[in-house]
Amino acid sequence: MKPQVYPVDAFTSQPFRGNSAGVVFPADNLSEAQMQLIARELGHSETAFLLHSDDSDVRIRYFTP
Repeated sequence: MKPQVYPVDAFTSQPFRGNSAGVVFPADNLSEAQMQLIARELGHSETAFLLHSDDSDVRIRYFTP
């Protein structure tokens, strides 16, 4: 499955407020270098990459530009 990128406004109930972040899912087939490049391209202060996990609901890796 091709990773999808979602812009998210965290800590708010109003669009274009709060803390903007990128969320990428699924990110299982992305290398660390690819994740860093995507985070840099998106330009948010944080980008979260969601990966499948056998031990929990999801595994999250955070990258900054």
